[in-house]
Amino acid sequence: MLEYFFPIILIFGLLTSYEDIYQNRIKNRNILLVIILALGIYVISLSNSLTQHSYINLNLIIYGISNSAITLFLGFILWKANFWSAGDAKLLFAYSVIIPITTYEINPIPFFPAFFIIFNTFIPFLGYSLLMTSRDLITSTKIHGFFKTLSIREIIENIVFFFSVTWIGGMIPGLLGIEKTFFTTLIFSGVVWYTIWKMMFKFFPKKYNWKNTIIKKKPLQQKAGAKLVKTEVKSRVIGIPVRSVAIIIVSLIIGSFRIFFEMESMQTSNFWYSFIGYYIILTLLRRYVYSEATNSRRIHVLHLKRGMNIDEKIIEKDGVYVIVDKKDKGIQSDFPMYLDEESVRQIAKLYKKRKLSFNKVHINQTIPFAPLMFLGAILTIIAGGAFTSLF
Repeated sequence: MLEYFFPIILIFGLLTSYEDIYQNRIKNRNILLVIILALGIYVISLSNSLTQHSYINLNLIIYGISNSAITLFLGFILWKANFWSAGDAKLLFAYSVIIPITTYEINPIPFFPAFFIIFNTFIPFLGYSLLMTSRDLITSTKIHGFFKTLSIREIIENIVFFFSVTWIGGMIPGLLGIEKTFFTTLIFSGVVWYTIWKMMFKFFPKKYNWKNTIIKKKPLQQKAGAKLVKTEVKSRVIGIPVRSVAIIIVSLIIGSFRIFFEMESMQTSNFWYSFIGYYIILTLLRRYVYSEATNSRRIHVLHLKRGMNIDEKIIEKDGVYVIVDKKDKGIQSDFPMYLDEESVRQIAKLYKKRKLSFNKVHINQTIPFAPLMFLGAILTIIAGGAFTSLF
């Protein structure tokens, strides 16, 4: 059945990749169209089997429905948890529908084989990330960040954090029936690292400012038995890195369990060779790639284009549009997060009429995920499951 779907997968993957790269969006109509087309092929195939009185494997039908249902549910949960965009969730669901269940030859997860699409997507993502890291090192555009990575404080933080992360990442392949290798452990360790970071980012502030007030009294000259004093009041703000402290505490707890359970393997040289490799790659990814993926830049309002992700809340106040605190959930922006043609024209018109209190806005620069997921889908088809199983 794959021969019917493969041309659709190619066209759909190229189209969504183009939209994500050049328009920073994935159109719902394209996703809906390809899902309807795939369902039509399934219905025709089932009808032909019934007409010809051929054998129908009900298990495959159940697996196919459960696969798409779990994918849709997982994509929705990850979207609500702000792990990825709604477009990425819908794109994964579309691939779970148009890639036939018979494609997955190596299938330790009967009801959710689309997991391998997610897993294989991280292979080109890792390659892209390392490529961007190498570019930054060669061009020295972030040489200051490179030396900061080599600071004693960050080296210790990364050692403690990645020591616990790689332990969890190394256990996941076995639980999913995937062969544990350096590469699979690296991928899952990256996922665990990102998950922990997002949770800490959501529940803990980056820094807590504690205001410490100091009162000093100094004796002055005495007059007629009265003692005069000079009072000095000094205040200082002490910043406590709450998020970093929370990550270190969690890492120390998990790391303690690892030392207890893996004391014997830690005495081998292979363990430390592997850990050094994990440390170098994950440190570079943490310092460069994530900052690249979540980077934002300021752009003039006349240079805005359709599909750009605007990282501001803009509201009308006394006839003039102003930028307000984006963290205030009680305020709804007058413009959509992803700009359309009408919004771009309206902002330009307001600027020319001098009804904007600003001339630049922050635009989020994110890694286009659609081409990476397209490559992940192709790798899934080639391998019939985890691409790493071919090596």
